[in-house]
Amino acid sequence: IGFPVGGGGGEDAGEDKEEVLSPFLDAILNFRSSIRDAARSKDFGALLTLCDNLRDSTLPSLGVQLEDKGGEGGRGVWKLQDPEEVKKRKEIEEMERRRKEEDKLKREREAEEKAKAAMITPEEFIKALKLDDGTPQYSNFGPDGLPTHTGSGEELNKSAAKKAKKIFETQKKKYEKAMKKK
Repeated sequence: IGFPVGGGGGEDAGEDKEEVLSPFLDAILNFRSSIRDAARSKDFGALLTLCDNLRDSTLPSLGVQLEDKGGEGGRGVWKLQDPEEVKKRKEIEEMERRRKEEDKLKREREAEEKAKAAMITPEEFIKALKLDDGTPQYSNFGPDGLPTHTGSGEELNKSAAKKAKKIFETQKKKYEKAMKKK
């Protein structure tokens, strides 16, 4: 931490000691005050949160890393580190946490869109399909809902009809599964 070793040192020694100790003492005073407030209100969850904040934010900014060891009643260990290195590591961890959160939100949105798409009847789904230029992929449909003509009006060849039927059947399965859940 940089506590001066040795006795004397004159006037400057007292100022150096105060300069070194004051951030730690301020952190301890703030922690003590918060702990007392939480204890008075019997908010035990807040006590643990305050301890975690001391470990994860306050002390690392001062160059001290605490590591929890063991389970119930396990003592932790402390390590001195350069506050700038700790800050960089925290920034990297925060960026990673944000990336994971964004990935989670993206997966949730995709699942929501997938569920929403499954709620569309196969007939509506196949009619809504568009080509890259925005024109409808199919224009005429048979009584069973399967497409019979391309968007440009040409009759579907055997391969295209088979592909359209596969799309239709896949959507039909998704739709039926979604309706069972509903």
